[in-house]
Amino acid sequence: MSSYPPQQYPQPGYQSGPPQYPQAGSQFSQPGYQSGPPQYAQPGYQQGRQQVSQPVQAEGKSWTTALFLCIFLGGLGAHRFYTGKIGTGLLMLFTLGGLGIWRLVDFIMIITGGFTDTNGMPLVRTIKSQGPVQGKDWQVAMLLCIFLGVVGMHRFYVGKNGTAIAMLLTGGGFGIWLIIDIFMLVFDNFTATDGVPLLKRFVTVTR
Repeated sequence: MSSYPPQQYPQPGYQSGPPQYPQAGSQFSQPGYQSGPPQYAQPGYQQGRQQVSQPVQAEGKSWTTALFLCIFLGGLGAHRFYTGKIGTGLLMLFTLGGLGIWRLVDFIMIITGGFTDTNGMPLVRTIKSQGPVQGKDWQVAMLLCIFLGVVGMHRFYVGKNGTAIAMLLTGGGFGIWLIIDIFMLVFDNFTATDGVPLLKRFVTVTR
């Protein structure tokens, strides 16, 4: 009898012969993986369009405008009309600024940051610099300039004794020098004798 070699049958689930591996560059890839270099999304960006946040500006009545209205037209309640406080503005108009007392209180509240508009919102002020941690106080200099500026008291306070004596002898430079100093204080251009900005102790909304 002739003998035949035994036939080999592949087992189910297995492939006969050596295992086949996908070649580099082929279109086959392992399941769950993506061929090619991995793609990473950059944080904070959306594909196709970059999202840029725009700064939000504060809205409200100007601190500078309210202060000037209180100084020059406070007896008529102009600063209260400006900030929307019509009722108390009329009262100030009929009483000439509460015989000057109400006007003084409002002036102090404005320069210390306590004066608000009719909605209770603080006044908006642009501040160049908050000033040093310690030094001459801006509020003190402003009060001295308004009430004793004609004798140069605010300049004595910040250490500018030479120009202070000149203001004392000329009655505040016949009033002109006094007005210039008021504007310089309001717009943060008035400094101490060493050129250091004055210290501001109150917090206001800036824009």
